[in-house]
Amino acid sequence: MKDLEGEREGGLEALTRAYTRDAISVSEFERRASLIQQARDIAGIEAVLADLPREAPARDRPLAETRDRPLAGGVAASTRVDASLAGSQSVSCVMSDRSLTGDWLTGNRVQAFTLMGSTKIDLRDVALPPEGLRIETTVCMGEVIITVPRGLAVRLNAAPFMGEVSAARNVRQRALPNEPILQIDGFVLMGSLKVVAPD
Repeated sequence: MKDLEGEREGGLEALTRAYTRDAISVSEFERRASLIQQARDIAGIEAVLADLPREAPARDRPLAETRDRPLAGGVAASTRVDASLAGSQSVSCVMSDRSLTGDWLTGNRVQAFTLMGSTKIDLRDVALPPEGLRIETTVCMGEVIITVPRGLAVRLNAAPFMGEVSAARNVRQRALPNEPILQIDGFVLMGSLKVVAPD
């Protein structure tokens, strides 16, 4: 038997992926998201998604290789690098809490949408694409916290409007040549986006 709340979350994710692919407008996203939240059964959720274009199945990817890379100040850290990571991955959180931990990354680009909720993105246990990772964030009256491994270079270019965008002091923001970089872009409206690193 399918779980209604699990289907609801999956439906919101599918809706977010459709929005990030420009298959629906933001007003249509909001309308359908409201219908999914109000649905009393799985059939109601499926009806909201029925006319959306089908997605190609995710391809299997090989095990990531592990290599050492130099970090600032002569510190070395072991970083898993997976050359097969490609494509876009969507993460949505609407009026709820979402936490991504472990080896969850499947692409080289993440589109994260948070509306009146809290999203925690942990990159400490993921393999990175050789050229780095790009996260595009849209935050509206919510919060996103991105935890990065110690020493990973971060470029933070998200723009706040009546909100906050910040990186902790121990987050390295200067990249060395030929190393993976985390690029964070996006827009924060009446919310917060924070990048933190473990001590």
